[in-house]
Parts: sequence; structure tokens; C-alpha cells
Amino acid sequence: MDVDNPTDTLLGLIFNYRDGDGDIGLNAADTFPPFNSITGFNNVQLNPYHHNLKVDYLTEQLDGTFAPVILPNTTDTLKIQARVENITPEGKYKAIRGEIDWQILPPPFAELSRNIKVKIQIYDRSLNASNIIESPIITLP
Repeated sequence: MDVDNPTDTLLGLIFNYRDGDGDIGLNAADTFPPFNSITGFNNVQLNPYHHNLKVDYLTEQLDGTFAPVILPNTTDTLKIQARVENITPEGKYKAIRGEIDWQILPPPFAELSRNIKVKIQIYDRSLNASNIIESPIITLP
């Protein structure tokens, strides 16, 4: 990785999870409703359950508050979505807890503040949404 080239920088997100019935994550074969992929204009994912991990970027404003990042030339906010693999444990007792370590590229827009936050939410296979967690301030290089 070239430390002088911020395009090579990854943003590491580590967050804890806990689930009473252990139905976190999707299998590669989970492509039927409600987990199927339905895309609209500009390949925007219309099915909210196809991706079970949602990350919203917030950028620091001049007044010190944080607001969603608006994509250039649109009114859409910057959202990163992914599919977390099935992590259901084997055996009779399914309750699980642990941490997810996920690495993504930071937002590429030059007009962004160097200070960002992310909000993260995950859905289980029963379509239950987790609490939304918000990161502390992250200073980009």
C-alpha cells in the first residue's frame, strides 16, 4: 500500500453483534425472495434485504455537525451495502455473539471533510433490523 496515495487506503470497521437465534448472514444460494436482487435505474438495489449489511457515510459540516454524504449531481446519499456470510453455529443452541471486521474504501469525493462517521445496521434472515450504531469520528488521510 502506498501511504502517500489515499486511494490505496482502506477503512476498517469492526463492530460487535449478538443474536439470540443465530440467524445472521446469508448463503450464496439465498437469491429467492426476500433476498433476491432487484435493481432499478443506474443499478440501484431496490430490494432492502438483498444486502444484509448497510453502511451510511456522514461527513463533518462547517458547524461541526455530521450529515449524510450526497452523491455528486444527485440527491442520493452515499450508502455502502454488502452481504455478510451465514455465521449460524452448528448444534442445538444457536445464540451467538462476536465481531465483524469489514474493510472498505473511504469515500472518493475530494470535497468531503477529512472527518467522517459511519452508521451501521445489519439484518438477520428473519428480517429483523439491528440497532443502528454510529462510529466515533474517523479522520481520513
